[in-house]
Amino acid sequence: MECNNQEFEYMMLSRLIRDIGYYCGAGNGHTKHLWAGNVDEQIKEIFKIYNLLIVKPQWLTFRSLKKQCKKLVMYQPK
Repeated sequence: MECNNQEFEYMMLSRLIRDIGYYCGAGNGHTKHLWAGNVDEQIKEIFKIYNLLIVKPQWLTFRSLKKQCKKLVMYQPK
């Protein structure tokens, strides 16, 4: 039986999603707080990793993933 060890991908996806919360909060929309350095690349990386996962994380449905990415795109600093 083959072992499904995608631990790095799960950790990286978690990091990318946490970046969204910081970017839209205390990060005040500064792209230096995004791992990818800009919104478009951050979203591309999130979907790339999510699609690579054989077993999708219980903490992140596809619907909530899209919601987080929309939040990232729509954010306007105050």
